[in-house]
Amino acid sequence: MYIRSVTESDLTSLYKLVERAPAGLTSLPRDQKILHEKIMQSVESEQAASGQEWQRILLVLFDPVEQCITGVSGLEREKSTAPHYTVDNKLERLRLDTTAISPVKLGSLLLGDTHRRRGFGGLLSKSRFLYLASLPEELSEYIHAELRGWVNNDDASPFWETLGYSLYGDNFSAIDHFRGSQPDAFAFHHLAAHEVPFSLLNQEVLAKMGQVHPDTKNALRMLEQENFGRTCHVDILDGGPIVRATTAEIATIRNSVICPVTEVSTNDLLSDRWMISNSQSKAFRACLHPAALREGMLHVHSQTLSTLKIQPGERVRAILKQSSKQGNIHD
Repeated sequence: MYIRSVTESDLTSLYKLVERAPAGLTSLPRDQKILHEKIMQSVESEQAASGQEWQRILLVLFDPVEQCITGVSGLEREKSTAPHYTVDNKLERLRLDTTAISPVKLGSLLLGDTHRRRGFGGLLSKSRFLYLASLPEELSEYIHAELRGWVNNDDASPFWETLGYSLYGDNFSAIDHFRGSQPDAFAFHHLAAHEVPFSLLNQEVLAKMGQVHPDTKNALRMLEQENFGRTCHVDILDGGPIVRATTAEIATIRNSVICPVTEVSTNDLLSDRWMISNSQSKAFRACLHPAALREGMLHVHSQTLSTLKIQPGERVRAILKQSSKQGNIHD
C-alpha cells in the first residue's frame, strides 16, 4: 500500500470509493463527471510549470495487490470568495463572511472501511503535509480544514434544516451536492448577506454548532495533534468547525527529517515504521515502511526504494510513525 498522485484511469475506482461514503463529503460528490473534472484538475496541477500554479491535488492510497484505490486525500487553493459563518458569541449572532481563511485548504479525506485502524489513515492524512513540504515555492503561512458537522441518521443536518432550509428552501443533500458541483453558483444564489441572531436557532442546533460528527472526532483529534486550532468560523451548511494552523508549525512538517536513503539487506531487521516520501512534487509517492535512521542516513529495504521510485543516495522526507488513533473522513 502506498500513496501516489491520482491519475485519469483512477476514475472508476475513485467513484466506487466515494459512492460508499456518507453524506457530507462536499468536495467529492457522487458524480462521475465532476469527479473526472477534479481528477484532471489535479493531474494538470501536478504538472504545472510552477508550484504556484497548482489549484487542486488529489492523493490516493493505492493497493497494488487488488489494483484499486482504498483512500483519497486532497489539498486545494482556497477561492478568493470562500463563504462561511463567523460566530459572534458577544452579540449572539452568525455573520456571513466570504474572506478566505487561508490560501490553502485541506479536504477530500476518505478511507475505506477495510483499511481503517491499520495506520493508513495517518499516512493518508499526513501525506498531504509531506506533499506540501515537497513544493518548490515557499509555503503559504496558514492552512485550514473544514470538518464535517453533525448530520443525523437520515443524512440531514439539523443546522441546515433549521437555518438554511427556512431561508433558502432546499434540503441538505440537494444543497450539499450543489455546493460540491457548482461552488461559485452556490455562493451567489443561496447565501444571503445578513446576520442570523442566535434566537432563530433552537437549543439543539446551538449545542451542535461547531461540533464535529462522531465519525469525524478522530480526524479532529489528529489535526489538533498537528497543531491545528479552532477558529470562530463554522461551515455554512452543517455548522461544522473550521480549524487552522501555521504551516511551518504543522507537526509532520516540523518534526520530519530530510536525509539520503541507503539500501540494506532483507536480513537487516528494521523494527520501526516510518512515513517516507520522495521529494518529487510532480511524481509524488509516500509509504509506511520499516526503516532506521542511523548517522544521518535512512536505512530502508529495496521494496521501499521501488515503491518510492528512488535510488540509493536520493533524499527523502521521513517521520517516525506515532501510535495514535487516526480519523477516517472529513470534508
